[in-house]
Amino acid sequence: MRHVACKTRFTCFTRFLRSEEGAVTVDWIVLTAALVALGMGAAFYVGASVPEVANRVSDYMTDYSY
Repeated sequence: MRHVACKTRFTCFTRFLRSEEGAVTVDWIVLTAALVALGMGAAFYVGASVPEVANRVSDYMTDYSY
């Protein structure tokens, strides 16, 4: 990584935006964050329906006779 002096802050900012160093790392962080968010959403969706399913199983087992 090289350090180049900039004349203005805008020049430094545009040089930073155009730089491709570390772009793969940023991509992986964004993809990982998206997967974590999807996983958490799925867990909340499934977790919200568990009590209803448990009640249905309980009712079925209570009325079951063999």
